[in-house]
Amino acid sequence: MQRLHISKKIDSPEIILDLEERVFTFTGNSYPSNSETVYEPVLDWFHKLEDEVVAPLDLTLNFKFNHINSSSYKNVMNLLFYLNNLHPSKLNLDIVWNCPENDPEMFELGGAILDRVNIPNVIIKVKD
Repeated sequence: MQRLHISKKIDSPEIILDLEERVFTFTGNSYPSNSETVYEPVLDWFHKLEDEVVAPLDLTLNFKFNHINSSSYKNVMNLLFYLNNLHPSKLNLDIVWNCPENDPEMFELGGAILDRVNIPNVIIKVKD
């Protein structure tokens, strides 16, 4: 499966989906004016992966957002709901939500997102 790399911009995160390296990261800001253009290729990539998977894969999703708007939040939730339906028959997922230790809003947002899916997860407070 071909690697997906979406370059980081001021208002959108760097996204790396690399099956060979088992690297799945979302890093940076996520407040584009049209978040569907950022997250649609990601969902498409996972749809293709679902078609190719024979045995469950062990994967970790790493989220390292600095800021996320409501539109991006909705798209991340849609992605996680989709992945939740693949877990554990196709994917053995773990989610790591990284947030600055001095950002209680990002910590709470991570908790709110992760509480809505049945995927093992952890929130890590990172020093600035």
